[in-house]
Amino acid sequence: MSYEKPLPGDPHSPMLVSTVIPTKNRKDSLRTVIRSVMAQTIPCEIICVDDGSADGTPEMLGREFPSVQVLTNRESRGPTAARNAGATAASGKYLLTVDDDCVLTSPSSLETALGLFDSDDVAAVTLPFVNVQIDTKVRTAAPEPTGSFVTTDYYAGMVLFRRDLFLAVNGYREEYFMHHEEPDLVIRLLEKRYFVRNGFNRLIDHYESPVRDSAKLWRLGARNAILFAVYNVPLTLLPLHLASTVIRTFLYALKRGGAVPVLKGFCQALPILSRTTRVRTPVSLRTYRAFRTLKNRGPLRLTVMKEILGNG
Repeated sequence: MSYEKPLPGDPHSPMLVSTVIPTKNRKDSLRTVIRSVMAQTIPCEIICVDDGSADGTPEMLGREFPSVQVLTNRESRGPTAARNAGATAASGKYLLTVDDDCVLTSPSSLETALGLFDSDDVAAVTLPFVNVQIDTKVRTAAPEPTGSFVTTDYYAGMVLFRRDLFLAVNGYREEYFMHHEEPDLVIRLLEKRYFVRNGFNRLIDHYESPVRDSAKLWRLGARNAILFAVYNVPLTLLPLHLASTVIRTFLYALKRGGAVPVLKGFCQALPILSRTTRVRTPVSLRTYRAFRTLKNRGPLRLTVMKEILGNG
């Protein structure tokens, strides 16, 4: 792939990449993330979307990072809405979305990821990461050191998009708030024959917070699994998919102490669906089956996925 870097010191040279960072009450870790973006060999437009912080985050950004564009929500709207807002405000050809606890490991991390957009049907590239406070496993990396592999498994806080394709499918569905929005975007991209490609090697260190609201995650996961099915699954397969989702999710949660929030999540999906039925855009049977194959067997080589999807 070839691309033109912005001209050093030229204020009229457009940025190739826009970086969007949703944030809430994490101004200390946010500083480190912004500095790692500013250190990249590819200069970036940086947009922070403050999602209702109460710790002085907007003031810190204005004082310490005056070149950073700040979008502020008075009340929290969630990471999906924040990423969409940042993508709309951005001007770069590529859209890097990173969370406020994700530090780029090298000044060349972004340039490495950009080099993998070597096919017009690659809509996004994962930035493989390590949860440094948990283990040393590299996640979302390609399973082999060479070749083009695609996946359904990526994290919205560690990915690089072609911004025009992200906007062409209307970004993330904001009803999700967070959790499960990634496979929803993948299946809509697959419907248009675009793919999320796996990156190589460790490009991000993820400093995941040790404090996790497990009940909230159970609830959102269950709720959003129902939303995913209703929004995307073809009608002929929807009853079977929904039944399987409910049973498997509940049994999994029951063994791990999450049964009550999962049941709450199922119930919370109903009023959302009642007011968002207009956004149901089921994919074709071929796309649905290709998505399931990729989810169950992936990552798979891009050539294999193209054969599975065919031309229809």
